Amino acid sequence: MSGGEQARCAHGNADDNLGAADCRGGAPRAADELRSAAAAGRQPAGLARHAARTGYVLAQAAETLHRLGYRGLKAQGLKGRHIEALVAEWKRQGLSDGTMRNRMAHLRWLARRIGKPGIVRRDNASYGIGTGDDRAA
Repeated sequence: MSGGEQARCAHGNADDNLGAADCRGGAPRAADELRSAAAAGRQPAGLARHAARTGYVLAQAAETLHRLGYRGLKAQGLKGRHIEALVAEWKRQGLSDGTMRNRMAHLRWLARRIGKPGIVRRDNASYGIGTGDDRAA
């Protein structure tokens, strides 16, 4: 590689600007940030498994957003449009209502944690979850 060129990952990101993806490992850095946010709750030992699950679900959401084209997203930058995109993708994948409801609960937890509780609506039905039209045709 010549002096002026930058290494690029499979997504075309320059190695020095991998805010959304560390393509050498394949996992978005936002996923690590979200796992850390879940672990930072410093919960009693009995809730450690729940915190680990939350971290996993949030990391999965970050990876999904990255695949959908949202690059460089940090937890603090989460917005309603990202939640809408996640729900649409989950529906496209044919996830069950229960799975989507559980994931929404984790996203609500994150929204409260970052001080933006309003970005995830309280009513799952407003996202079309639990209304019978959640499965892709």
